[in-house]
Amino acid sequence: RNMTMRTPPSSSSSRRRTRMKTQQSFLLLSILIFLASTVNASIVITVPWSDEECYVIRTPQGPESSSFTVAGNFDLLDDSLDGSPTTVRILNDKLRPIYRSPYGVTEATFELPSIAANTRLSLCFENGRSRRAKQRDDQFDRTFGFEIRINPTIQQAVMKEETKRLLEQSENLQNKIYDLLNHQDYLRDREGIHRALTETTFTRVVRWTILEAVCLVCIAIAQVLYLRKFFETRRSL
Repeated sequence: RNMTMRTPPSSSSSRRRTRMKTQQSFLLLSILIFLASTVNASIVITVPWSDEECYVIRTPQGPESSSFTVAGNFDLLDDSLDGSPTTVRILNDKLRPIYRSPYGVTEATFELPSIAANTRLSLCFENGRSRRAKQRDDQFDRTFGFEIRINPTIQQAVMKEETKRLLEQSENLQNKIYDLLNHQDYLRDREGIHRALTETTFTRVVRWTILEAVCLVCIAIAQVLYLRKFFETRRSL
């Protein structure tokens, strides 16, 4: 019987497999660290008419060479109101706008790359402060939902091309997932607003119906008493 002898794997191929496993483990660990280091916050606010509300955003502390990407989205939750008097701005530490949404845009996403560590930003929501908006003068408060994410910028100098590409794709995928989750939250907030409006309208209708019923009963009793008194007067005559 012929016996086939298996040749042991060469040392170069085993080293190549070990190197590939090490790179895959490093890549997976880098992605997990990158995803876990994301700072995010989601808030719903109401901005009064002819007013502006600003919120301070500060990137995490770190070395001077480190930088962050500030991303997020916003949505006007009042579907029945016009968005032309509103705008959203992001100001740097010198109060100069680095992002501004056009008037009339009710929802958008934004991304500000290469923001230095320990940088102070201001996210401002404006409702009816422009000259054109004041001419309309609709006097309606508006409710916004917004979310902020702060991601560490990928240090491309110390990573290979494949690792950089995968990390960029994971960051884009993460931002899309967060945007989708935020829009689902905004839909639930809209549902709550509409439910509150429906319950308020229903309560008013029930109260008005009860008031009408009481008025009709009082009128009916008054008519009965009047007719009874009328016939008693005629009988006495």
